[in-house]
Amino acid sequence: MEFIINQAEWSKAVSEVSRAVSGKATNPILTGIKIEAKQNSLNLVGSNNDMVIEKLISTSEKLEIIHTGSIVVSAKHLNELIKKLPNDMHVMLEDNLSVKIKSNEIITTLSGFDAGEYPVLPEIDHSDGFQLTSEELKNIVKHTVFATSKNETKPVLTGVHFTLQNNSLICVATNSQRLSFIKHSLHTDLNESFILPSIALSEVGKLYNGYSTEIDVFIKKSTIVFKSNNLVVYSRLIDGKYPSTSSLIPEESKTTLIVNTKDLLNAINRASIFASESRNNNVKTQLYDDSKIIVSSNSSSIGQIEETMKVKNVSGDKELSITFDGNYMKDALGIIDQEEIMLCFNGSFKPIVLIPRGKTSNIQLISPVRA
Repeated sequence: MEFIINQAEWSKAVSEVSRAVSGKATNPILTGIKIEAKQNSLNLVGSNNDMVIEKLISTSEKLEIIHTGSIVVSAKHLNELIKKLPNDMHVMLEDNLSVKIKSNEIITTLSGFDAGEYPVLPEIDHSDGFQLTSEELKNIVKHTVFATSKNETKPVLTGVHFTLQNNSLICVATNSQRLSFIKHSLHTDLNESFILPSIALSEVGKLYNGYSTEIDVFIKKSTIVFKSNNLVVYSRLIDGKYPSTSSLIPEESKTTLIVNTKDLLNAINRASIFASESRNNNVKTQLYDDSKIIVSSNSSSIGQIEETMKVKNVSGDKELSITFDGNYMKDALGIIDQEEIMLCFNGSFKPIVLIPRGKTSNIQLISPVRA
């Protein structure tokens, strides 16, 4: 194996595949990156027990393949080294399972593993798939990952539930106290549902952030694959049955408010300063004078805050007082791009429904807490 490669190009690729590598892997070879020089490309692979990232660099003015071959080298040391080398690199495989890297007058050698011992990548079945744009994927990540559970006692809730049906993709995340729902239109005949770990989905979103590309998504038994021209990500799926959530979103509400999203977020941010002592970061909202709401919180050691906000529109029951987790509300409002939001209530003990005005494809629920 021998090739010459641009420093910036290789550093970026190694950094990307390193995201799947764990320094604590029980199998030493999985602490490394597989480097394979082919006739017209350089393929890099990083893997752990749950996820695999494969990056392809095609031959160009930034890459010249001199001899084909492969080896596995430490992801940590290769990543750190490449970042600190000044210019293009001449990489050669030595006879003793080591790699010589030359950049200007700097010559380094890294010990490696036999690439033949590296796990084989899963085969991709191209018959069962659908397509997303990188922007749609970014939007799904933004609207779901934050709402997943961090508690491993219910593994299914640590993932995002994907449902493909009727030419649409529905993604739902919940930790039992809040829920986020987003729907995308797709051209697909698939009727499938699966649970993707939120950690994997987040990593996929980061990898494709900054790219503008079409992504093919394939599902095979317990594995999902995201594939574009030069990047492939494999992830295991979570085994189990996701709780039914469709009935949790009410079709009607007793009280509906329309408020400015940014103004409400700012008010919740201020109230949360005084809510930090309570277990659920309690923030209270009351409807006042038929056209205003009062956002308040208090702390025995800090003090209290009470802020009156104008409401653009109120419909339904004018009696309203509800307490919720301020952090959950900040998370929900923070991902909304629309200027105005609809807040729908069905009493003090039923979840609050948040719908960006004019965008019903994204719905969020937040359960109330005890005052």
